[in-house]
Amino acid sequence: KDNKKKNIKEENKQHIENGKIEDLKGKSRASGNKNLQNTLEKNMISDKTSKNILKLYNEFQNKKIFSRKDIMAILNITQRPASTLIKKMYLLKLIDKVHGAGKGKYKFYKLN
Repeated sequence: KDNKKKNIKEENKQHIENGKIEDLKGKSRASGNKNLQNTLEKNMISDKTSKNILKLYNEFQNKKIFSRKDIMAILNITQRPASTLIKKMYLLKLIDKVHGAGKGKYKFYKLN
């Protein structure tokens, strides 16, 4: 089981580095949560990370701007894993930086 997790993490890292991550941006979206789950599965995101991303999406969706501190509070995690999660979501193009709202502000792309 540990080897399987290790292999998935390595493959995920390689996909990110090679730009082979499939994303939601620019695609026709019928159902936000369903498409989000499909994207996470296609990119072999771990169950724990997927649950955290879905929890954040359900909390913020496309209507609210959030920061790393918000993620830390909702998921009860420290600064480092919150930053790692933001990086993953940004690379998957699930979130975008919000300009004009201060440094380190993000929002989810609109998922219909």
